Amino acid sequence: LAVISPLPILGIFLIDFLWVILYRLKIGEPVYQGDNNHLSHKLHQNGISQRRTVAILWLIQILLGICSLGLVRS
Repeated sequence: LAVISPLPILGIFLIDFLWVILYRLKIGEPVYQGDNNHLSHKLHQNGISQRRTVAILWLIQILLGICSLGLVRS
């Protein structure tokens, strides 16, 4: 359990990273080439302000951090 407890802390970054890598592999684009398929870009492209996008991502990250603390204490 102690080994997996840091994973929720990295959760949003790992999920976003893996999602973009898998998407690029699926459509045949190089995984090392940048694009706008990351979660932060998608939120901003859907009309959410940059400030609100950051706030949403911070909130998700805080919730994942709390989940991680719950894993450590259980």
